[in-house]
Amino acid sequence: MRKEVGLCLNESGGGMKRRSRLTVLTCAVGTWLVASIAATWVDARIGSVAGTTSSHRSVTASGRLVANDPSLPLSLRDLGGSLLALAFRNGPLPSLEAPADAALASTAWPMFHHDLRHTGRSQFDTSSNTGDKKWKFTTGGAINQSSPAIGADGTIYVGSNDGNFYALKPDGTKRWQFGAGGLGASSSPAIGADGTIYFEANDRNLHAIKPDGKEYWAFPTGLPKSIGASNASGPVIGADGTIYAGASDGKIYSVNPNGTFNWAFATGDAVSSSPALGADGTIYAGSADGDLYAINPNGNKKWAYATGSTKNFSSPAIGTDGTIYVGSLNNNILHAVNPDDGTKKWTFTTGGGVDSSPALGDDGTIYVGSLDGKLYAVNPADGSKRWEFATGGPIGSSPAIGSDGTIYVGSRDHNLYAVTSVGVKKWKFKVDGSVESSPAIGADGTIYVGSDDKNLYAITGMVWPT
Repeated sequence: MRKEVGLCLNESGGGMKRRSRLTVLTCAVGTWLVASIAATWVDARIGSVAGTTSSHRSVTASGRLVANDPSLPLSLRDLGGSLLALAFRNGPLPSLEAPADAALASTAWPMFHHDLRHTGRSQFDTSSNTGDKKWKFTTGGAINQSSPAIGADGTIYVGSNDGNFYALKPDGTKRWQFGAGGLGASSSPAIGADGTIYFEANDRNLHAIKPDGKEYWAFPTGLPKSIGASNASGPVIGADGTIYAGASDGKIYSVNPNGTFNWAFATGDAVSSSPALGADGTIYAGSADGDLYAINPNGNKKWAYATGSTKNFSSPAIGTDGTIYVGSLNNNILHAVNPDDGTKKWTFTTGGGVDSSPALGDDGTIYVGSLDGKLYAVNPADGSKRWEFATGGPIGSSPAIGSDGTIYVGSRDHNLYAVTSVGVKKWKFKVDGSVESSPAIGADGTIYVGSDDKNLYAITGMVWPT
């Protein structure tokens, strides 16, 4: 390869004759492609095993080709990137800008299911919410996989299957939209302490967006592991700013705040589950291969728990004692798993698949929906049923809980329900499509939820003009 590189750089007497930027860029791209192909060949020779960290490459701000395998030859890892840097040395090099403060924001609802443990429990009272429409905002596609998040200034962020990611003012008017490309901006967002918004889209990228709608960076993930799999895993932000997200390529990624690769953990199928973080930094996420994984902060597997199901989409929730709760689709079960060794604590069987992610009341009660159309309240001590509440259709929506104990959950019967902590209906809000999106709760008690009817709704105790 040295001969070809010499032609690009035009080495002479140990020096290097300056070539045009176009010439150097052309050579750099060619060399980078050769290096990438060679690195891919090395990856194939090394192989990968589910449950181990996986190799991944990207071009960083320095123009270096990064690989998660230090054993790869230096020429393969750095040569193409170095030439790219050379090509742009007289002009700006596309850079990856790091947010100022990348830890999770302390807003009313900064991410899917509210917090790092995915409790789905708000600190704000919703007792005055009577289920009236405040406003609705119409997008060009269903809002059924993305659940809203709320910024420090009250801005509501949500993705739509029309391929756009939206920022809405508290009055329901559009602040901006970001075209994510692909088949939809499908994951729920997470908001950093500096206001940076992170979400995944079906363009196979994890995006970091500034509060003004401009992009910091996009981190690429791989091709879908199975037909129809989408990047629906809402990212989570660790205390040090590390972003964790599952992807349709079957991997759980750890990404640095500046968008560079940290590590990837390979599972056997697509990861639509949003990771939850334990107090010790352990990352918990489910996979469509049927397992719930516990991953150490360095990317190594701690344990795997077999749910006995496939095509699991439920995201785990973590109790105050560390117990992990997660649903499984094919066998209709809610699982309680011991955090230390991944053994079963108990299971609770519903009458349908558990696509919903569990929410945790302040007394530890687990609330979870089922495709049998019921919302269940489950005792954390032994997995016994406390009560059930029947809706008119399957429940894929994950519940949200106000500080007053009211539980909010959507149903495919085209309603959002408000249910008391003892299982009695307070009200229901009718929309024109299934409610698969999970509700978010604002500081004033407003409920925000998306629907298959392409609308994001704000529901409150006060009717505003529309």
